[in-house]
Amino acid sequence: MPKDSKTLASSSDKKRRNAQDYQSSKSKQDHILLRLEKGDRAHLDAACSAVGLSRAAFTKLYLMPLIDALAVKLHDIEKTRTAQHISLPTFLRRAIDKALASPEDTSPPPAAVAHEFDSLFDPPDGEA
Repeated sequence: MPKDSKTLASSSDKKRRNAQDYQSSKSKQDHILLRLEKGDRAHLDAACSAVGLSRAAFTKLYLMPLIDALAVKLHDIEKTRTAQHISLPTFLRRAIDKALASPEDTSPPPAAVAHEFDSLFDPPDGEA
């Protein structure tokens, strides 16, 4: 078999395998095209690399749960943010900041802890 025939055959086999892989993948997953604004892909890629994930993995682990949560609360979110006259990104940032804020320190003062410790472990007067 001449070299050119071999190349054509392997190229043909590769195309056939790629088509089969694509059809197999298509039956298991939805393939969609998202049109992003200029520069948005860089934001997506930065978010993906910040957690060391591919775009597909990032979408599965972060974006889909976010979409699910938004879908459940979308009516309330829209009502609240329009009443407050804020954009959706601002609303989401505030909600995330509030959720991540450290709770107020509700631990008892050190003197109260020391007194409780002493009352538990110090022997009563006259028993030492």
